[in-house]
Amino acid sequence: MAGRTLESYCYTPYYCEENVWHLCRQPSLSAFEKEAVFISNPQRACSLWQQKAAESGMPVCWDYHVILAVRQGGWKVWDLDSRLDLPTAFDPYVRRTFAVRPLHYWQEFPPLFRVLPAAEFVAKFDSDRSHMRTPQQGWQAPPPAWPPIRCRGGYKLQDLIDMEQAEPGKVLTLEELGSCFGSRG
Repeated sequence: MAGRTLESYCYTPYYCEENVWHLCRQPSLSAFEKEAVFISNPQRACSLWQQKAAESGMPVCWDYHVILAVRQGGWKVWDLDSRLDLPTAFDPYVRRTFAVRPLHYWQEFPPLFRVLPAAEFVAKFDSDRSHMRTPQQGWQAPPPAWPPIRCRGGYKLQDLIDMEQAEPGKVLTLEELGSCFGSRG
């Protein structure tokens, strides 16, 4: 898989949940254990560094973000919106993406992580893309060329990024996430 470019995957900027849904179904990853990881917090303000949407060396503040953790030997992170390698080993990804630069980012808006088995995410995700609509019913960012991912009665994006709900999956702090996926986990 080394040397694969972003063009090798279904990708549309600002639609990370759908990008990861398609990535979960990628044939080259089918033999590996995979977990969809939703990043948010009650304030809907998480600072991530190394993101293409921010100026180099600056964080972007996402209301939510979605990545894929894949056990390829050790755990690796697939983040199609990152400037880091694709994939990146879990520990370096966390250090460079969630590095505590100005401490006040962490004190006010610590990230939380909802971890959901990839197979469950693929089977039960329902995206109507309503979160990307403007009040005038235009788009905040152009939608993907593929049709919306639909599953009647499935998990809505707003439920998956609501970190005050215990389910589906499990909600973890950064430290707990490291225990699950890091080199010590």
